[in-house]
Amino acid sequence: HFGESKLARRLRCRTDLLRILEYSLVWMDKCEMRSLLVLLIGLAATVRGAEWTETPNAFCGLGIPVEWGLSFEQCLARCNANASCTMFAFTNWTMWGQFGKPSGCSIQSGDCAKPCTEADCANWDQFFCPLRDCSPIPPPDPTPLAVDPIAIGSNMVLQRGEPARLWGTGLPNAAVVVDVSGAAGPETQKVMVGADGSWFVDLEPRDAPSLPSNISIAYADNANFAPILLTNVVFGDVYLCGGQSNMVFTLGGVFNGTEEVDSADNYPLIRLMTYTEQVAWAVASRKTVQGPNVPFTYFSAVCFLFGRDLFDALNGTVPIGLVSSNVGGTSIERWSGPDAIAQCNQTGVVLQSTLWTPYISPLLPMVFTGFLWYQGESNVACNKKNFPCTAGVNCAIGLDQNGNADPVACADFYACQFPAMIADWRAKFNRGADKPFLFVQLAPYTEGVGEPFDVSTALLREAQTVALSLPRVGMASAVDYGDTGSPYGNIHPRCKQPVGARLALAARALVYNQSIAFSGPKFVSATTVGANSGQVEVTFDQAVFIREPLNGLCPVAFDSCAWMTLSGSDNLPFNATVAAGPQANSIIVSGQPLVASPTGITYLFGDWPVPFLYGANGLPVTPFRASVSTLTQ
Repeated sequence: HFGESKLARRLRCRTDLLRILEYSLVWMDKCEMRSLLVLLIGLAATVRGAEWTETPNAFCGLGIPVEWGLSFEQCLARCNANASCTMFAFTNWTMWGQFGKPSGCSIQSGDCAKPCTEADCANWDQFFCPLRDCSPIPPPDPTPLAVDPIAIGSNMVLQRGEPARLWGTGLPNAAVVVDVSGAAGPETQKVMVGADGSWFVDLEPRDAPSLPSNISIAYADNANFAPILLTNVVFGDVYLCGGQSNMVFTLGGVFNGTEEVDSADNYPLIRLMTYTEQVAWAVASRKTVQGPNVPFTYFSAVCFLFGRDLFDALNGTVPIGLVSSNVGGTSIERWSGPDAIAQCNQTGVVLQSTLWTPYISPLLPMVFTGFLWYQGESNVACNKKNFPCTAGVNCAIGLDQNGNADPVACADFYACQFPAMIADWRAKFNRGADKPFLFVQLAPYTEGVGEPFDVSTALLREAQTVALSLPRVGMASAVDYGDTGSPYGNIHPRCKQPVGARLALAARALVYNQSIAFSGPKFVSATTVGANSGQVEVTFDQAVFIREPLNGLCPVAFDSCAWMTLSGSDNLPFNATVAAGPQANSIIVSGQPLVASPTGITYLFGDWPVPFLYGANGLPVTPFRASVSTLTQ
């Protein structure tokens, strides 16, 4: 209405006010009426001649809390940042006159959920009390039934052999009926919604029928809400796959990625869900295993390849559910709950539990067969972003007194936090106690770390093995599958098939009690051979074989490659040569002429080592360091 006179504007506004008031008396509820009255007061101020300039006092409302005494510019900025905000401004408090400036609770849209007390109205003239109706707030409308649409849905796998749980929210104290039909039925359960609006049902334990079932969830006595229908549900074994970018790494990015993606069409009893990407349950297929961004969206290559190998090993009789919840570039403390963080007394660590809260804790009611974990790269150098401090003052673990990353301290932190996280996950997950936990020992890489002979990653690999002291923990080493040519950086090797296969071997042994070896020969002892011979006999728990390295970097000749070292009393490591030992499970390591009396030995203790010791099962001897003449498990 540009160009109209002030009188015309006043008359038009008065007419509009009457129309709005007439409408509000017929259609608006109590909460809307309060907000409207605030609006009318503001419009009335405009009718009285107040302008939108030079306003020493203003307030913003309807969507954000009321604030008094703002300048026009401040109020405008607040309202521009909030689409639901309406701005009112006054040149002075004259219009309040006999009513006085309000105090107590703020006036704002949506404030109706907080009832006023009599004291809140005491400082108000009766004219304003309708704005702040002190009567009790009426109860909300009935709440529709709801479940987590990602964690619970059609095509999902529910854990066999245990009481699988369904859970959600609803109207407090209402009755909910859960009905299972089809191959896994019939079963009907009735449960009451708690006072906090939550409910859950533990279904009767089932074996693993391959034929699908349907589940209906509905209010028992309220037909106003349509039931939740879950179709094509099967009972099988469910695994949670967690970690950082090498677990995120998608199937299309691996070697022979196209063929691997196409193979997914052959596994309709493998079901996939990616919680961090909010991708709901789906039947495995070439479309569902490959997300829009290769290689870092969904579905996890390691997770799928593990599930595929396991499904085949179980003769295709057990449906496999795979839940992927992982984020690239993340450290272990972010995936650890507060109780796990407290176990290691890391009060200086920031970002702790920031991924536990949105991506792990919502899944705690779900019943899993076991857990998979591929993470550690972000803890190698104790990123300063995660471990800030001022040089020499209150430095968090992982930084030296000058504020620089300390690889030894980083590894020590991981050696505490990793087992603590495993124990906490087992304690917090529904029926999670002693569930198998399978992890990947880091592959070789130098990106962001240093040269092959640096030991930052080697220290982290060693720290990972501390978790093996816990029951039913298995390790799948990727130490022999570095990838110098990876287009995604050598920190992201493309050869994920052996990693998935080794994790499946561990699951077959620890979950399904198959009598198979799921790791390479383990170091047992190192003993000197004769006096000042410079030779050490190293024994393992199974037969060991020396073979040429299949891939990776080896900067010097194989027979003197710096991946087996001996050191003397000065603790300086020197390259050693390796030969077959007198027993099938032993080798002879020689340090002559540089080390005549060995006191220490290392194998593969570098960031990019080249393995050459393997077991009969084709699995590598993993990195170790030990004192000579000392039995070490």
